[in-house]
Amino acid sequence: LMQLMPETASRYGVTDRLNPEDNVRGGTSYLHDLLALFNNDLQLALAAYNAGEGAVQKYGNKIPPYAETQEYVRRVQAYYQSYLEESSGSAGAKPAPAPAAEPAASRPAPRSKRVAEINWSPGSR
Repeated sequence: LMQLMPETASRYGVTDRLNPEDNVRGGTSYLHDLLALFNNDLQLALAAYNAGEGAVQKYGNKIPPYAETQEYVRRVQAYYQSYLEESSGSAGAKPAPAPAAEPAASRPAPRSKRVAEINWSPGSR
């Protein structure tokens, strides 16, 4: 569900990264802390989630010059914008930019639509 490196999982008390509840709880806590660390700058929080907060800090609180991280930030923001427009029912809203074309062999299989929304806050279980 969420990408949690072993050290990050341990820092957030996640003992089984494959357990969906623990995984989402740890991942959302980590994102929450990254947003706080980077003053609610979504781009920097996403870059830190992908490359590590140390990498963002190393490059002067800017998105690191790693192609993978830059693409990750761009894609997640495009998906997020698309989700916001879809959930608000914005008719005629400008669609999010389409992700860059990839060779068909490297594309993951299409995913199904979201069927549930998880609202979690620290302390709830």
